[in-house]
Amino acid sequence: MTEKEWLSSSNPQALMWFLRNEHKPIEERRWRVFALWCVQRPWTEFTDPRSRLAMESFAGWIDGLVSDAELANAHELAKAAEHEAWVTKRRKYPELLARAISDGSRDASSLASGIASHACSAAGYVAWQGAQGTREVQKQAKHAAWHIEANEQCKLFREIMGNPFAASV
Repeated sequence: MTEKEWLSSSNPQALMWFLRNEHKPIEERRWRVFALWCVQRPWTEFTDPRSRLAMESFAGWIDGLVSDAELANAHELAKAAEHEAWVTKRRKYPELLARAISDGSRDASSLASGIASHACSAAGYVAWQGAQGTREVQKQAKHAAWHIEANEQCKLFREIMGNPFAASV
């Protein structure tokens, strides 16, 4: 990846892959902050208190205010919320995001990559559900929302990680 590609990419997975595989290690906290930001964007969609607890617990865990055991407990509750949402056919997102973010056992860069992907899917899902009209209109709304989310992720990812081509990063 060149600096020009880094600065113009609208593919968060490509940016993350580059930093994980082609660049010096980035501190885990930066990866986790990015993952948290991706999950917090659809905050209003989180109606299950167990899902909100998982996100809040992860935020506290990043800052050392929540123990591993507390995060693990929030993770179990988020898993139950996700399962319940899926079984009732209500929806898969955003509960999947809350369950995924609260998994403190995953390495930070893999967590961020998975969360970013799920967040794009969640944005598309919410747009699909809200779109009025034909299936084609729903598909277009989903596609547009996915790309908007990916672009926002890229902007923030570059802000959090800095320019790897600059000498100071």
